[in-house]
Amino acid sequence: MFTKKINLIFFFLIIYVATLSWQQAVIETISGFLEAGLHEKIVQKDFVNYWLAGRFVIDGHAIDLYEFETYFSQMKQMFGDNIEIRAWSYPTHTLLFLWPLGLLSYKAAILVFFGTGFFLYVLAANLFFRKFGEPEYRILFWFAQIPFFMLTIFAMQNGLHLAALFIFGIVFMRDRPVIAGLCFAIMTVKPQLGIFIPFLLLFNGAWRTIIWAVVFTVILLVLSILIFGTAHWQAFISSTIPYQTSVMHVWNGFFLELMPSLFASLRVIGIESHRALDIHLLFAAVLVPLILYALYKSKNDLASSFIALAGTFLVTPYSFNYDMGAFAIVCGTYVTLHAKERTAESLWWAFLAVLCSLILFIKIASFQLLPIILLASLLWFCFNSAGLNSDSGMIRTKEK
Repeated sequence: MFTKKINLIFFFLIIYVATLSWQQAVIETISGFLEAGLHEKIVQKDFVNYWLAGRFVIDGHAIDLYEFETYFSQMKQMFGDNIEIRAWSYPTHTLLFLWPLGLLSYKAAILVFFGTGFFLYVLAANLFFRKFGEPEYRILFWFAQIPFFMLTIFAMQNGLHLAALFIFGIVFMRDRPVIAGLCFAIMTVKPQLGIFIPFLLLFNGAWRTIIWAVVFTVILLVLSILIFGTAHWQAFISSTIPYQTSVMHVWNGFFLELMPSLFASLRVIGIESHRALDIHLLFAAVLVPLILYALYKSKNDLASSFIALAGTFLVTPYSFNYDMGAFAIVCGTYVTLHAKERTAESLWWAFLAVLCSLILFIKIASFQLLPIILLASLLWFCFNSAGLNSDSGMIRTKEK
């Protein structure tokens, strides 16, 4: 019982510190929204890309999104020369979901976009927790989500929506494959976040979900071509992808500290980008077989979700902590399962609390520790049979 109380204190302390670490930034963002006009605190955000994409579609010149010089020039005309550099980085079918924002004012679009995101996130998280979590510790689960909520307010990115899509996909992949397939298909707007989803579905025998995911992906691609034409996809491939590759290699600054990959950590400490990428890819090549083996051996959906998500953020070189909402939900669920344990092994759930506080910049001499924490947690699952085959009421049989 004493160990449990210590873990409980440790958990709340970590989440509290994580919350405080971004409190001022969140307050400034909210105050910027409440001020008259368009304050820089809400304009100097990635959301400007989503709103402008909607405007460009409505105005009939969405093709300008893909050419950085043209796009950024028009952005400065609309928001002033002090606007920070932003670049469009999404495939064409993303516009199918963003164009309604162009019908709204900037602030109204923010309310609609993030209101929808928070609703979907809470709905998905609640469904996931009810299926896999420990009801007695529901308060711990929701408390663990606070840091990610705050990060989302600050970053003004699409992490809430993507997290909800992944979680809905996991929850429904057996009983409602059409819904699950649609969710996974929409996730292709950020394909690097779904690299292990096909294997997760394959090893769990979710064949109907796989089929529906393929069908809906094809439908999205066809719709995007019918509506926007092949020129958009050609521009995305010939202009956007090369530019984003240069961003990954050339840009420096705060954004690297938001990335959980080994590649970003190496760049932060000054290693040249191409060498950092080579090291990262070698690391990923060693790790991928282990991840696939763990997914194959896993006998429950919660463990599979953890492995797929942790593996994704370790293997892909270009992702951000505001993409880790689904991981926060999975970690928060594990926290509730381990909270009821009375042994020293329950320290594990306190360790998972660190992963829930994804916004913490834990460093040693500027080196990000998040990749190390992710790797340690992944290895625990890979080499601990209890992690892969827990009997805590969350085992799900394979589809026949």
